[in-house]
Amino acid sequence: ATLGTLQQQVATEGERLSERLAILGRDPQLKRLYLLRPGSERELSEYVAERRFLLGLDFLYVTDTIETVVAGEKPAAGPAQAAGAAIRYQGDAVGIVHGGTLFNQAFVERLGTTGGIDLILRDSSGVVVASTLDPRIETRRTDARPDSRVAIGNRWFLSRQIMLEVGPRPYATLTGLVSTAAADQAIAALRVATLVLAAFCIAIAVLLGVFWSSQVSR
Repeated sequence: ATLGTLQQQVATEGERLSERLAILGRDPQLKRLYLLRPGSERELSEYVAERRFLLGLDFLYVTDTIETVVAGEKPAAGPAQAAGAAIRYQGDAVGIVHGGTLFNQAFVERLGTTGGIDLILRDSSGVVVASTLDPRIETRRTDARPDSRVAIGNRWFLSRQIMLEVGPRPYATLTGLVSTAAADQAIAALRVATLVLAAFCIAIAVLLGVFWSSQVSR
C-alpha cells in the first residue's frame, strides 16, 4: 500500500509539473525575453534560473523549436520526471520551456521519509542510482519473484518493486524494503517458547509415567 501511495504521488507531481510549465510558457515576460533574442540571452538565463529556484525544480531550460538550448542547462542523461510546454506567439509555437525533477539520492530520501520505508532506485538497465541504504552492499534474493524476501548485508527485508511509469520505456524501478527484524525476533521467541513447552510436557509425561509405574508395582 505504501509503494502504491508513492507511485501515485509521483504521478500527481508529474501532473502538477505539466500544469506549472504550461503556465510558465504563457508568461508574457518569458515570451518577451525569448522573442528579443539575440540581445536578451543574459536576462533570459537569469529569468530561467530564478524560476527554477521558485518552482523547486532540479532543472529548467528553454529551447527553440528544433530543440537547441537557448537558456538554462539540459540535465545529463538519467532517470527524471520531465515535462515541456510550448512558448507561443500569435498562436504559433516558437519555443519550448522544459523542466523537471531528477530521480536521484535527494528524491529517494524524500520519498523514503514520506513512506517510512527504505528504498532502492534503479535505472532502466537495473543499475542502482540511489538508495536509502548503502547501494554498494550486495543484495541477495531468496527467490525470483518481484515481491520476496531479500538479504542486504546481514539484514533481511521484505521487498516489493514497482515501475516509475515516467518518460519512455523501459522505466526506472523503485524497490521498497521493510525490515523483517521484529518479525524474525517474534518467530524466534515463539520457537523457543514452543521448545520449552514441549520439553515441559515431556518432563510431565515422564514424571507421570514414573508415578503410575510405582503405583502399579505396589
